[in-house]
Amino acid sequence: PLHENKEGKYKEGFVCEAKWPGDNQFYPAKIVRLKPWKGTYIVRYKGFSQEEEEEVNEDEIRPSAQRKKRRRLKQRRKRAKKKLKTQNSPKDAENNAKDAESAEDDSQDAEQDVDLDASDAS
Repeated sequence: PLHENKEGKYKEGFVCEAKWPGDNQFYPAKIVRLKPWKGTYIVRYKGFSQEEEEEVNEDEIRPSAQRKKRRRLKQRRKRAKKKLKTQNSPKDAENNAKDAESAEDDSQDAEQDVDLDASDAS
């Protein structure tokens, strides 16, 4: 994934969620140091002082929920932009104009047919 490096899956400075050993719940944190020889990370939990650092294993770290949410929003915007771009290409605009003209002509033809039918009935 993102932030992967030679020493481990994540690199220093990665904002994440890390498991607090006291209650095994995930909390917002930031990786402040790597210990590649041990396969562990030193994280500082958000909202605590520098003394509140813990050594955690890789499986006790996950990308933050906000990071995931931002990534999903970015992907959605990208898809929407791509869709809008393809819908508004010059060729599509020309085809849409032709379709609109064709629909208008069909509508006028249908009105004339109704007028003819009405005059035939008289």
